[in-house]
Amino acid sequence: MRRLIVAVIAAAALALTLTWRYRVRPAATAGGAPPTQQAAGDLTIDPRRQQLLGVRTVTVTRSTSAQTIRATGVVGYDESRLTDVNLKVEGWIRDLFVDVTGQPVTKGQPLFTLYSPEILSTESEYLLAVKTRDQMQESQLAEARQRADALVTSARRRLALWDLSPQDLQALEQGRQPQPVVTFRSPASGVVLDKQALKGSHVMPGQTLYRIADLSVVWVEAAVSESDLSLVRVGGSATVSFDAYPGEFLTGRVLYVYPYIDPQTRTNKVRYVFANRGGRLKPGMFATIEVHAPGTSGLSVPSDAVLDTGPEQIRRVSCAPGCRTMVRPTPAQPAQRRPRRGGHSSPSP
Repeated sequence: MRRLIVAVIAAAALALTLTWRYRVRPAATAGGAPPTQQAAGDLTIDPRRQQLLGVRTVTVTRSTSAQTIRATGVVGYDESRLTDVNLKVEGWIRDLFVDVTGQPVTKGQPLFTLYSPEILSTESEYLLAVKTRDQMQESQLAEARQRADALVTSARRRLALWDLSPQDLQALEQGRQPQPVVTFRSPASGVVLDKQALKGSHVMPGQTLYRIADLSVVWVEAAVSESDLSLVRVGGSATVSFDAYPGEFLTGRVLYVYPYIDPQTRTNKVRYVFANRGGRLKPGMFATIEVHAPGTSGLSVPSDAVLDTGPEQIRRVSCAPGCRTMVRPTPAQPAQRRPRRGGHSSPSP
């Protein structure tokens, strides 16, 4: 019996759709009177047929539809906080103070000492220029004093460009002795990601010895579906959770939306930035991102009020409630549904 009822309802829905498509004339009213004037495509159903077809009306309600999208992402380094440690002169590493990958360092912390014949020669030139300048202070020739000052400035600038710190230069000037080795310090605080420096190794200008990352701020790069891009804006907020910390949620903002889509996955990379207090967020962690778009207020009806024929969706509007119901099928978008003015329920674009 249940199967028979389901079959009757399905046949009735199909009949309504076909009737609208072929613009079937409405039936004459009881007593042979001509039907009332109505638009082409309208169909009048008396109460008995409504009961047989299972037609029902639902009160339209006003609600706010909040849109939420979810995406997966991976924690990564903030590329603007990566530092490459290299040299501008040739030399040999004598002592190695930071000798393991993953070791945290602070800005100004000694990394290694370097013996460089070029630096040693320039230090000697600098000390000689300082000595000459001191001797020229009593000279009556202003040009000679200026020349001595220029030599000191030139040698000092050359050493500074080779990353000798002001403290090293001051100690060199006070000690008046060239140092056979120079200590190189970390230019930034962070964690050592890569270490190429080895004790006793020969290094060349431009060779990367350390790569340091500041993990106080990290990125989370999410793969957002192409259909959800309209809900993502630079500066917008997002909530992220991590498998490593179940039940915990962090709030971050959209830093950048990549200008291209992955042709394989049809997703767009979106970059979020998060403060990493205590270093709990580790690059490589998986994350789940939720973006809550502002809700839109409107009238809504149940989803089964729309008949999906495949190429289009059809709404059924009750135009004349009472003993007879006029059902007017019109195209509709199921994502936006509003009641027709004067009717019971209507999903409409």
